[in-house]
Amino acid sequence: PLIKERFPEGGMRLTFDRVGHFSNRVMFIGPAADDDREKFLSFRDALERIFVEAKLVSPDDEYKVHGTLLKGSVKIPDAVVEE
Repeated sequence: PLIKERFPEGGMRLTFDRVGHFSNRVMFIGPAADDDREKFLSFRDALERIFVEAKLVSPDDEYKVHGTLLKGSVKIPDAVVEE
């Protein structure tokens, strides 16, 4: 299995270095550019290939690596995301 192959020790640690938002509706944290992020991106690429082969996602879909903190159907207040 892919997860055991990529993470034989049982997991990984990611460092996040920024907080942002998509269209004031999704707050996210972005991973820092380090070796662990590169391992994660390699895992993501392998996972994406499996999903494309299974026709679960389109090869044209774009995915930006992030961790979702909050997702809402209403706009996040300016006091939270003010630039």
